[in-house]
Amino acid sequence: MDNFQLSTSAPNRVLEWGFALPRRLKLVMLLAGDLLAILLSLLAAYLFLYGWSGAVEILTARGWFLFVYMAGCLLLFHLLGFYQRLWRFFTLDELGVVIAGGCAGAVLYGLLTYFLFPLQYSTRILLLNGIFLFLSSGGLRLGVRFARTRRHRSRARAAARSSRRRLLIAGAGEAGRLVLQEIKRNPHIGRVIGLLDDDPEKQGRRFLGHKVLGGLAELEKISRERDAEALLMAFPSVSSALIRDLTFWAKELGLQTMTLPDIRPMLTGDLSRSRIKEVEMKDLLPREPLDLKLEDIRPRFEGRRVLVTGAGGSIGSEICRQVALCEPERLVLLDNSENNLFRIAHELAAEEPGLEFEEVVADVSDVPRIKKLFADYKPEIVLHAAAHKHVPMMEKNPAAALRTNVYGTYNCARAARESGAGLFLSISTDKAVKPSSVMGMSKRVAELLTREFDRRYGEAGETKFLSVRFGNVLGSSGSVVELFEQQIEAGGPVTVTDPRMKRYFMTVGEAVYLVLKSATLAAGGEICILDMGEPVQITELARDMIRLSGFEEEEIGIEIVGQRPGEKLCEELFYPEEREEAYVQERIYRYEGDGGDAGGIIEEIEAQRERFYGGDIGEEEVRELLEELRKGERAEVH
Repeated sequence: MDNFQLSTSAPNRVLEWGFALPRRLKLVMLLAGDLLAILLSLLAAYLFLYGWSGAVEILTARGWFLFVYMAGCLLLFHLLGFYQRLWRFFTLDELGVVIAGGCAGAVLYGLLTYFLFPLQYSTRILLLNGIFLFLSSGGLRLGVRFARTRRHRSRARAAARSSRRRLLIAGAGEAGRLVLQEIKRNPHIGRVIGLLDDDPEKQGRRFLGHKVLGGLAELEKISRERDAEALLMAFPSVSSALIRDLTFWAKELGLQTMTLPDIRPMLTGDLSRSRIKEVEMKDLLPREPLDLKLEDIRPRFEGRRVLVTGAGGSIGSEICRQVALCEPERLVLLDNSENNLFRIAHELAAEEPGLEFEEVVADVSDVPRIKKLFADYKPEIVLHAAAHKHVPMMEKNPAAALRTNVYGTYNCARAARESGAGLFLSISTDKAVKPSSVMGMSKRVAELLTREFDRRYGEAGETKFLSVRFGNVLGSSGSVVELFEQQIEAGGPVTVTDPRMKRYFMTVGEAVYLVLKSATLAAGGEICILDMGEPVQITELARDMIRLSGFEEEEIGIEIVGQRPGEKLCEELFYPEEREEAYVQERIYRYEGDGGDAGGIIEEIEAQRERFYGGDIGEEEVRELLEELRKGERAEVH
């Protein structure tokens, strides 16, 4: 039985070896295949007309002709783009190129035999050679596609046969214990063949009945000796650098990679609720892991009435999930998208059956509706996540950015104060720092507005107002990671606007945890800026995602398409004085400076808002109005 399995897996091992070769070596092999195809097509044409002995005699007498002809065909193939295409996608376009290659080879044969070499010219040879050249070169490329398809089907079948997976578990600690218990409860996950751990005291010993075979550095040796099929990383709080290195190393060894957990069990400490999952891009972010403790944020929200705007969005829905864990008295979910609102409400009903919550379909720019809702529900804490965030889209629709990001923030902040809320927290973005876009300007105005509300009303003990600023989050709808995943799934290319472009990234769960942590630290009036680690180069992100998906960069391709309207090459998290004066508290930078005189911003917005709702402000005036609202900032922050 074992011999049979070995023989059936041998072709797959050959395929894996072939696809693992360096790109240049693959190209050399393709060139060699084309040379053989050219020779065989010519031989087939001669065999068809003259038989075996005649064909061999003709070919052996034409050495120089064969050399020139084969070199010429390779040159024509290069000019036609034979070696710049991804042949695993053999479409009508590729078929046309192969037909053109066969025709070009036939024409070259005719020209050489008619003008340069004293050979007998034959139309039949010319036509037959062209046909056979098309069949042989096309067959070679169809073979590449077939091999790729077989490889992916083989991998899919192996993944589907999860009950047969031979698992190595990296980590013989508490998380490893919980993973082994999960596998015992659900044996379909796979069969554990051993563990890896860098602690010398654990190596060679048994851990819940399974031997610790060695350290992580021995992964290659142990995986081959034990014929491992998957590596499960059971250390959710280690650095992403280790996860990244292990993931790509395991991929090179042909191992499926899995990890745990999601944000919920990390917060609650109940890792048994976690689900083992494939390694995702968010697991590879270059950042130090957060120490997530529910008890650090629970007291701020427990037993309180909490209202979340934009509750159906990526950030808003995660806020709802984490606040729900803190057992608020009531959670009000406000969003203008009924579909998004339905999804998060349905999830909360299933995950937190004891939670009292209300779903409210409303637009934050609807003044009477917002006033009534806040008066009815009397929230004690307002977490304002409703916003338009797509930069190029807002460049085309600036009035929408002004309406939601500025007037919507104003409406909610005023309603929070009038309804007696104790805290109003507004979500901001790194695009608000030295903004180059309508979206960025609108969010900067929202920051200034929130600070001015606190200056006027916070000191009187009525309502504390603060903003929390951070960069991009993974897992948000419309994010670059989501776009890259779609492009890779479609076969590429992955589009990058500029090879120099960098962005800050954090998982949505970690970002929201720090947002809620900021709410517990709030003194009022400050801007809290999240520590997001080092910025990530987008081209490197694209390469990592391609590799994580099981492809090589040349298979998918990366295309530089140019910057879009409103985009910057590198976003910033701080204005200069913010970085100098902010103090760090548990991965949060808190800046309590005044940031300039924005004293008249509330009155200006009130006046603008009346004109806007009255239809007196057009799309072309919005940028000027936003600049006017920012006029109180100190010169050095521009």
